[in-house]
Amino acid sequence: MANTLYTFNDWYEGKVVLIFSRREFNSKEVGKPTIVSWENFNETEKAKIEKTQEILFEEMLKERLEITTQDFLTKCKSSMFPDVFIDREFRSLSALWNNKFRCSGGICYSPIDSDNRTFDDTYYQEMMIHRTECFINGVKAKYDAVPSPKSIYHDKNRVLPEVMITTVYQMLRFIKSFKSKRQSFSPTSGQKKENTLDHSNIERTEESNQLNPTLDGFDARFFCGANEYNLFLECKSALKSRTDSDVAKYSLIFNFLKKESVIHSDVKHKSFIAYLKKEHNANIPDKCEKFPYQPSENDANTLKAVFKAWKSKH
Repeated sequence: MANTLYTFNDWYEGKVVLIFSRREFNSKEVGKPTIVSWENFNETEKAKIEKTQEILFEEMLKERLEITTQDFLTKCKSSMFPDVFIDREFRSLSALWNNKFRCSGGICYSPIDSDNRTFDDTYYQEMMIHRTECFINGVKAKYDAVPSPKSIYHDKNRVLPEVMITTVYQMLRFIKSFKSKRQSFSPTSGQKKENTLDHSNIERTEESNQLNPTLDGFDARFFCGANEYNLFLECKSALKSRTDSDVAKYSLIFNFLKKESVIHSDVKHKSFIAYLKKEHNANIPDKCEKFPYQPSENDANTLKAVFKAWKSKH
């Protein structure tokens, strides 16, 4: 097979399967796949596949984050003891992230009582490898394991371990921010009894807003929370007719919100630009991989006013 050259289309249509890809299939039903390595592609075709794999990974991660975030918010809202639920979720994900799960008989399970998260041993170890290599050792992520979207040799309902552990990392950040915001709605312990019911009603209204954020377009990889994402939308609306280009508008918003810790401090220009173009139809040239920072005084003052009003409510 090493002497046979294949194309991007051969991979994309599922005619061949990269040796690094995740594979789950019944050979009696679909037959055995044609396994190939990078040696079976020229550099141009290989680059196309790698780029597509990266895009597919980001799409998988976004979908998993949306599902996980919504599931967390729904359960938190329906829980009779939301603070207990939030703390348990954070401890569970922290145990997973810090490689504290216990493994026995091919199964890895949470050390926390009543936590039903379990993984098979191989899957768990692959999550830990990705965590160690990419998040701790700083090795640039590779997407070799991402299969073709048309491959019949991959169970599309099975989340890649690399996607799962990245979701865990992002959810820990989200829950930490969520918990901090929620605590600001808690009633004061020394409050007079006659005011308790009224305060409780206010708290419930505020809490409801927090538990039902605008999630359309929200991405926990970039924003510190749902309220922060809504601030981004307010800033975007405020500058709608004040700047002559999307590059200028989003450059100002990105740098301002990052400075104010609304956007995570480790978010890179390039990844945020890709997000803006995909989720907000931003008209930003492909060659633009980093925002310039030349804000006008009027636009800067506009964002400061929007931020001040938002801050007073949160």
